[in-house]
Amino acid sequence: MTAEPLPEARLDWPGVVVVGGGVTGLLTALELDRRGIAALVLDQAAACCAQSGQAHGWLHRGGIFPDTGTADVELLDQGARAWARLLDQHPDPAAVDCRVGGLHPRTLDAVTAVWRHLRLPYQHATPGAACAWALHAPERAVVPLRVLRPLLAGTRVALRRAEATGITAYGNTARSLTVRAGQRLFRVNADAFVLAAGAGIAALLPRAAPADRLAHRLSFMLVARSAAAPAHALAIPEQEALGLFTVPRTGGGHRYSLLSNFISYAPTADLGHSRANWLSGIAPTVLRFLPGLWESPDTRWGVYAAVKAEPTRPVALGAPTMALLPTGHANVAAGVPGKLVLAPLLAQALAEAVSGHARPAPATPAAAPDALPDLPWGPEEWEITALVRRSTLFAGEAP
Repeated sequence: MTAEPLPEARLDWPGVVVVGGGVTGLLTALELDRRGIAALVLDQAAACCAQSGQAHGWLHRGGIFPDTGTADVELLDQGARAWARLLDQHPDPAAVDCRVGGLHPRTLDAVTAVWRHLRLPYQHATPGAACAWALHAPERAVVPLRVLRPLLAGTRVALRRAEATGITAYGNTARSLTVRAGQRLFRVNADAFVLAAGAGIAALLPRAAPADRLAHRLSFMLVARSAAAPAHALAIPEQEALGLFTVPRTGGGHRYSLLSNFISYAPTADLGHSRANWLSGIAPTVLRFLPGLWESPDTRWGVYAAVKAEPTRPVALGAPTMALLPTGHANVAAGVPGKLVLAPLLAQALAEAVSGHARPAPATPAAAPDALPDLPWGPEEWEITALVRRSTLFAGEAP
């Protein structure tokens, strides 16, 4: 029996609709609100849940990326300073300082050259485990959700849960967005639209994500709950460490480490095979550089996958940068930040791209569309990742 078509209702929004409740989408909504434009954020799951909830939160300034050009380093620094201004408004108690360690003098020279160029202070630290040198870095790690939630609480931004399924346009102007909420379809009319859904942009507007402009990659994050989890963030930009980095989290009275590296895969690859391959590579790295965490009998381990969209690069060196993507519509902007640290800068660019098409917010704040359910927050992916003994997760791969 053929199901009856879902009834379609009309919603009018006097401003800009932002598709994607991750860091970029939420920061874009904040920027639009600052400019006096009503912003409605739509996401099919939760705010700061998808890639944002899977992110480690390290605000890179370029030191740990080999062969990063001067322009990219300065852009990363601008992004870090933009985050610092956000933290000044609502300090994140979970923000932590970072350390960088390594094996070779040439790596030390390359890392410190970047920070000297940016006139950033750093201090030498006592190397731990297998490192030959260590630095207290002029970088921080944040929890995106804990930064953005209080910032949005004091704005007129509306957060609603719905899945965007299509755009209706006349000529080069988008008129409405079709969304699904539960069993209902809605046609949301607005002045302009921002696509900030990362890997979901291609499904909504294929022309905005051509293969030569946007790449998708599969990466993994290791979760370790342990009393031995470091209280600081650590990065080791060496080939021998596979670019290992870790950031701390706390929850439920426990300490956690989120660990990953620079190894990624094509999303079309077999997930189970990629996961096993990644675990077999990171296991000896953790043993070598974080032996206390690896060997502690109380440590419990888990792993989760994340698919990220980022701009393509002619060579696989340096740090991914942000990109505005072609949409074919004058009042539609789309983009991906490449790195979390660049999200505030991309948000400014996206807001600027659509502001000229949007009317000022009415004197009376626009009523949030009650027909759409509220958008919940989180949780972060590590909070819902199952944890097991090391022998279970690394069966056949542990050294």
